Amino acid sequence: MGNATELISHAAEFGLGFAVDLGKAKNLVEYVGKCPGVDRVGEHGLFSSAPEVDIKKAQEEIANCKGNIWTHVISLRREDADALGYDTQKPWRDLIMQKIDIIAKASNIPVSELYWYAGMHNTTHHPHIHLLVFSDNPKSGKLTREGINQMKSEFSEVIFADERHHIYEHKDEMREGIKKQVDEILSEITRNAERQFSDKEMDTLCNKLLQLGNVLKNRPGKLQYGWIKDFQLRRQINDIMADLGKTPAIQELYRLYCEDHKELQGMYRNNPKDIGPLERQSEFQVIRNKIIREAVNLARAHESSLSSPLSYESLCAPLPSEKLDCLPADYEQSANWDVQDDFEPVEQCSSAEQRFRDCWNKVVNGAAKSGYELAKARYELARMYFYGKGVEQDYGQAMMWYGLAAESGHSFAKYELGKMYLYGIGIEKDPELGKEYCLEAYWDFRRSVEKAYGLDIGQYVEDGTVFEEGYSGCKDVAYLLYCLGRMEHSGEGIDQNYEKAFRWYRLAAQGSHIHSNYCMAQMYYGGEGVPQDYSEVLHCYKAAAEGKDRYAYYALGRMFDTGTGVEQNRSAAASWFTLASKENVPYADYRLAQMCAAGQGMERDTELSGILYRKALEEFLEQEKRQPNAADELRIAGMYLHGLGVDVNPKEAAKWLELCAEKEDPHAQYQLARMLQTGDGVMKNENRAGEFYTKAFQAFVKLNHEEPDDALQYKIGIMLEFGLGVKRDVTAAKEWYRMAADSGNESAAERLNQIHVMETGMAVNSVLSLFRALSQSMGDSIKDSTTHKYRQDRKLLQKQRERKIEHGHKYDDQEQAM
Repeated sequence: MGNATELISHAAEFGLGFAVDLGKAKNLVEYVGKCPGVDRVGEHGLFSSAPEVDIKKAQEEIANCKGNIWTHVISLRREDADALGYDTQKPWRDLIMQKIDIIAKASNIPVSELYWYAGMHNTTHHPHIHLLVFSDNPKSGKLTREGINQMKSEFSEVIFADERHHIYEHKDEMREGIKKQVDEILSEITRNAERQFSDKEMDTLCNKLLQLGNVLKNRPGKLQYGWIKDFQLRRQINDIMADLGKTPAIQELYRLYCEDHKELQGMYRNNPKDIGPLERQSEFQVIRNKIIREAVNLARAHESSLSSPLSYESLCAPLPSEKLDCLPADYEQSANWDVQDDFEPVEQCSSAEQRFRDCWNKVVNGAAKSGYELAKARYELARMYFYGKGVEQDYGQAMMWYGLAAESGHSFAKYELGKMYLYGIGIEKDPELGKEYCLEAYWDFRRSVEKAYGLDIGQYVEDGTVFEEGYSGCKDVAYLLYCLGRMEHSGEGIDQNYEKAFRWYRLAAQGSHIHSNYCMAQMYYGGEGVPQDYSEVLHCYKAAAEGKDRYAYYALGRMFDTGTGVEQNRSAAASWFTLASKENVPYADYRLAQMCAAGQGMERDTELSGILYRKALEEFLEQEKRQPNAADELRIAGMYLHGLGVDVNPKEAAKWLELCAEKEDPHAQYQLARMLQTGDGVMKNENRAGEFYTKAFQAFVKLNHEEPDDALQYKIGIMLEFGLGVKRDVTAAKEWYRMAADSGNESAAERLNQIHVMETGMAVNSVLSLFRALSQSMGDSIKDSTTHKYRQDRKLLQKQRERKIEHGHKYDDQEQAM
C-alpha cells in the first residue's frame, strides 16, 4: 500500500487530470475500493457503470490496459456533502453516468471506448471520490486544461443545481430592476440628450466621431469592426464607446451586471475573473458597428448638398454570381467518354471541320461500322451543331441529332437533349420532356458507375454512408460521378438533393475530376448540403486551381477582391484574375478592366482597361452565341450602355436588355424601364416603363425575401422613394435604405444621410440623434444580456440521452436518480 499512498498523495495535489503509471494502477484500484472510509457495497466500494464490480477483474483489466489511465479526485467540504446528499456512493455514481459523454469528450476518448472505475471515500473533512478513466486504445486519450475546466463546470452544475437555481432566481429579480433603470435612463436621454454630457464632453465626442468618419468614409471594403484590422482605428472606435459609457447611471448598471456574472462564475471557479470594461466586451459588438456607421454618416452629411436631388444610379451589370451554372462546353470535360463501351476515348481529329466531315460520313454515307459507332457519330454531330464547332451553329439540327443518338441509347445525348428542353436552350422549353430525358440519363450513369465499382455505390451515396464504408473516387468514371453530382445539385430529372450532390462531387474529386473541387467550394460557399465554411471554400477552390481550373482562378480572385472568407487583398485578387484572364474567362477580364481603371490592386492604366473591356465583350458575345443566358446578356447591355470596351450605344444596349427582360430578369426590366421612361435608345413609352418597373419591384422584393441582399434593398428603397412601379412611400423607403446601410451598402447610407440632413436641417440634430441611437443600442444590449432565464437545454439533454443509450444505459436512468 506504500506505493498507492504515495500515488494518492500525488494525485490529490493535482485534483482532476492526473495520468497514472500502469505499474501503480493495480495498487490504486485496491486502494480506491478497499481503503478505510470507503463507502462499501458488499466486500468493497469500487463501482462502475455495471451494477456489480469484481475488483480482481478490474485490477486485471487496469493492469492489461494499453492506453492512458487518468485519475481524478473530486472533493467536497463535509457540510456541502451532507447538505447536498453526496455522502454515499449512489449519488456519485449517478453523477458520473449522467456526465459520461462530457467526461469522454474532455478526455478525448470516444464514448464507446471509454471505461471507468471509482470509489467514494467518506472522510471526515472532505468526502471525495477517486475516478479512474481509461481506454484500451493507445491512440485515444488526451486531457487538456480546457477539458479539466469543462468537467469542473459540468460537475458543479449538477452538484450545486439547487444553489445555481437560487442564483438564477436572484438574477432574474435583479434583471427586472436593471431593465426598469435602463428604460428610465433611455427615456431621459430621449427627452434631454444634450444634458447627458457637458458641453466639453459633447464637443469631444462630436470631434472624435467626425475624425473617425473622415478616415472611414472613403475606405474600401466592409465598414464593420470585424473587417477593420488597423489597430489605431479600432482604438478610436473603442475610445468613443468608452466615452458613451461614462454616464453614471449606465456605469452603475454595468457594475451590477458584472457582479452578477462574477457570482455565477464563482460556482465553478475559485477565483472568478473580472470581465473588464464595457468597451472590451465582444457581446456589445453591435455598438461598435453602430459607431462606425454613424461616424461615416455624420462625415458624409457635412459634404452633402441640401439642394442636390438624388440622381438615379446607373445600372452597371452586376458581377457574376459565385455559382456559374452555365459553363462553356469546351471547358466542362466534354462527353468524350461514352458509357456503353468501357469508356474508350473518342479519337481526336486534326480540326473541327475535318471532325464534322468524318462524323457526317459515318452518319449519312453509312461509314459507321457498328450501331455504337453510329450513335457516337450522331452525338458528336449534335454537339458540333449545338456549339457551332466545324459548322454553323444550329439548335434545330442539334436537337435532331441528339434525339437520334438518344434513340440509339447514347446516354450523354439523352442528358444534353434533356437540358435543352429543361432550360429552353435554342428550342421551346418543355420541362416534362426534359425531365424524362435527364432521368433516363441519370440511371444510365448510375448503371455505368455500378459496373466500374462492381457494386451499386449509389445506394451508399443515398444513405450517406459512402465514406464511412471506406469507398472513394474512381478515376475511370470520375466524369460520370461529376455528372451525377450536377444532376442532384440542379435537380435535373430528379429531385434536387444537396447532400447527395456533395457526396457525388467528393467522389469525383477523389477520382481526379478537377472541376468537382470547384463545385464543392460553391456548396461550402452557399451552405448547400454542408455547413457554410469559408476555410473549406478556399481549400477547394485552391485544389481546383492547382488542377488549372480557370473558373477557380476567377473565384479565388473574387474572394480576395471582396474580402469574403479571407482578408481583403486587391493585389492578390488581381493576380488570380490575371491567371483567369489568360484562360479567357470574360468575368475576370471585366473585373480586371475595372481595377485598372480605378487603380485597385494594380497601377492605374486606362489604356489597358479599355483593352480588357474589349476582350471581355468579345468573350461575352462568343459565350452568348454558344449558350444564351440572362446574366451575360445583362452584362453586354451594361457595356454598350456605358461604353465599356465599345462606343456608347443605347440602342444596342436596349436590344440586349429586351432579350434579358424576356427571360424575366428583374435587373434588365428595371434598366429597360428607365430607358423607356426617358426615351434613351428606345421610343419613350411611359405605360410600358410602368409595367417593367412593377415586375422588377415585385421580383426584387421576392428575391430579397429569399436571400437578403443590400443592393436589392437599396434599389427597393429608390423605387419606393420615387414611386417607380409602386406607390411612393418615403417612410418605407427609409426603412429599406436602413436595412441596406446596416449591411454595409454605402450608397444607401449616403442616401439616408441626405434625407436626414434635408429633414432636420442642422448637423447638431444629427449628432444628438446619433447619441440617442447609440445609447439605445447600449441599453438594448444590456437588457438583452439579462433576458436569459435559467433552464436546461433540451437539445443538449436529448443528445446526452442518445449517447447514453449507445453506451448501454437506459435513457432516463440518471434523470430519475438525480
